[in-house]
Amino acid sequence: DEFLSARRIQEGTFLLKPVMLEIDAVATDAIREFSAQAEAKRIELSYSCQPPDLQWKLDRLGFVRVLSNLLSNAIKFTARGGKIQVEVAAAPEQLCLAVTDNGSGMEPSEVQKIFERFSRLEKHSDTSGSGLGLFVVKSVVTAHGGKIEVISKVGHGTTFSIYFPAVP
Repeated sequence: DEFLSARRIQEGTFLLKPVMLEIDAVATDAIREFSAQAEAKRIELSYSCQPPDLQWKLDRLGFVRVLSNLLSNAIKFTARGGKIQVEVAAAPEQLCLAVTDNGSGMEPSEVQKIFERFSRLEKHSDTSGSGLGLFVVKSVVTAHGGKIEVISKVGHGTTFSIYFPAVP
């Protein structure tokens, strides 16, 4: 899926079809897909959505891809017994999706590289992955007119905050 999405992004044929989504239901389904992986590593995975009946206009597959990529990375780079928190909240004119882990973290210079196509941090060369996940995340968020903020500290973890506008 990531290779196909990356190819479509490169070709300019990656299309979004925003519709009103029940964010809590979509996010809960996506998170459920990762619960077994988190349990296997004894990672505490928590989730909150405010307000609980939140609806937002987004491309469903795009939103799921963003959340799934962030969760997959958080689980990969969080040690056994760690914690991952997913928070979704509405503010005037924007939806914020934040995924926070207490994993390995990154240097500020590394944060700039992670969104490049086929980019992989050298320190994670032994971890499986295509180097396309965050490229796809950035492309989906940008196509919605949104933005991404990353706060990370080596040895303490990372927070990815994704902001989607009210009107994609």
